[in-house]
Amino acid sequence: MMTSEKLHTEQLFKSLDETTGEFLQLVSSFDDDAINTIPFKNSWTAAQVADHVTKSNRSVIQSLQVAGKISKRGADERADELKQLFLNFSTKLHSPDFILPARDIYDKEKLLSDLKDSIDEIRHLSESVNLFESLDHRAFGDITKLEILHFVVYHTQRHIHQLDKIFQSLKINNKKSSYMTTQINAYIGFNGKCREAMNFYKDCLGGELTVQTVGGSPIEKEFPEGMKDQILHSSLMRNGTLMLMATDCSAPGGFVEGNNIALSLNCSSEEEINTFYSRLSEGGKIIDSLKQQFWGALFGVFDDRYGVRWMLNYEKKSQ
Repeated sequence: MMTSEKLHTEQLFKSLDETTGEFLQLVSSFDDDAINTIPFKNSWTAAQVADHVTKSNRSVIQSLQVAGKISKRGADERADELKQLFLNFSTKLHSPDFILPARDIYDKEKLLSDLKDSIDEIRHLSESVNLFESLDHRAFGDITKLEILHFVVYHTQRHIHQLDKIFQSLKINNKKSSYMTTQINAYIGFNGKCREAMNFYKDCLGGELTVQTVGGSPIEKEFPEGMKDQILHSSLMRNGTLMLMATDCSAPGGFVEGNNIALSLNCSSEEEINTFYSRLSEGGKIIDSLKQQFWGALFGVFDDRYGVRWMLNYEKKSQ
């Protein structure tokens, strides 16, 4: 093998390892429910994408095992053609029937095991077969085994792009669901240590932390200059679920241990928040009356008759 051909083949092997490894890791990142959830109309689930790639890989394994003939043309002559075809994400491709997913629900552990086995076998064969042999493939016609490995890379990259879209869609849908259904979460108050504490909880629990400082908020002028770097509101989301919320902003007197945790009740309708507010606050103490706030929600704070602090919130669904 010529030096340049050897270099190109080594680069291909590296791309093969990196791409298949990334795809396997991405499939693993879906939880047991999300992996079988349809993210949007006319889409496969993540599990169906993984099954499709596994079936495609098994077809590749069969092709690599077929005895071929030494190609009389460049062994990677069709590589750019394959790249242009599979990495053009604006074009919808139609898969042959034999590699289409055939089920709606998959066991994640079995799915990952089958996918990993197919990847491992392709990696093994790529180092043991003559990649300069060509064969007559039922889908691609005359193709070399080296070009088949290029196909594996580009085909897998195409479905990494697809899985990214599915993951982001499910994440957005779950986030909307988390905020638009009735639920209660803890809301914790800190005296200037909100960012430190919430980063600690993120390290412990995982997830995505969002923070808004006093400085730069619509109500910045209502606070002393020294508080501009303190946290007005923060939230910790994990797998689309709201875990915790917290702030540095307190009522006069500040937070002390025992009065620094409130119950945040996210409501699903205007009627519901008005009902809950009326019932729960009866006999208690109003801290901040129910009214429209700058973040676009109806919001009110009160202590109930037992001294428990409640924060009620309702955000209208965007049309």
